Amino acid sequence: MSDHVVQITSTSSETGRMASYARDSAVDLSRQADILKCEVDDFIVSVKAM
Repeated sequence: MSDHVVQITSTSSETGRMASYARDSAVDLSRQADILKCEVDDFIVSVKAM
């Protein structure tokens, strides 16, 4: 029985770590998307100004 509890605890901890990693990756991707949008907007403005 205790082996099962250890396995469940270990799996739960790993799931938490993976969820944290996925969240951090999503936040980073969102920041990159915001930066890219600003850069594309600036580029379009500069092309229209020509």
